Amino acid sequence: MNFLDIFGIIILAALLGGGSAGLLGVFVIGLRMPFIAMFSAHAAMAGAVFGILAGFPQSISGFFGALLGAVLLGLILRRRDIDPNAALGSLFSLMLGVTFLGIGLSEGPKSPMLGLLWGSLLFVSQSQIVVMSVLAIILVGFVRIFEKELKILLFSRELANLMIPEWIILTCLLILAAGIITINLEIIGGIEQFFRSDERHGRFYAGLLAEFAGWSMYCPFFQYDCRYKFLDN
Repeated sequence: MNFLDIFGIIILAALLGGGSAGLLGVFVIGLRMPFIAMFSAHAAMAGAVFGILAGFPQSISGFFGALLGAVLLGLILRRRDIDPNAALGSLFSLMLGVTFLGIGLSEGPKSPMLGLLWGSLLFVSQSQIVVMSVLAIILVGFVRIFEKELKILLFSRELANLMIPEWIILTCLLILAAGIITINLEIIGGIEQFFRSDERHGRFYAGLLAEFAGWSMYCPFFQYDCRYKFLDN
């Protein structure tokens, strides 16, 4: 058994997660919603907790919890006079309270719920790789198909509302973000874990993955720069 047989799926998960998160970060920052990751993660945790209480698989219920949160955020942002970060802050507090309410209502062992806070790439499964690949392909396809619309949306939501179905595009982007964040939450966890191997090796591998994720974010930024050349034509 060689190196790739053991760590191939782990490296693939890291590349898929870092690449999709980096590309998604372009629009998260461009739309000035840096807290969307925290909100989606807690919405997924709330859905997973109540899914466990109801007897449903935590992966499916967490995914639907994140989707419900994304749709709710999209409905609130239909009013363009509402600051996105204010809406995110309010919904984040709601999801955080709902999560701990569900944990408190649980009468049995809380290990499955608290396990959502932790994650490890070492235990990634092939089914998770498939979901990550599908979401990454959908995100890239969405960006390519709606490239012009997304540029207008990043430039000005008011202008986008006059030219394109702005709310639909934004809500679809939020749903994609919720899906990508949810699958990464399940693998990586909601709380950082420190590298427990040799410090030099840890920094080296972390640097490589961070470099890949950074370039995955920089390249689309170069494409979606602040000049918006298409507006000049």
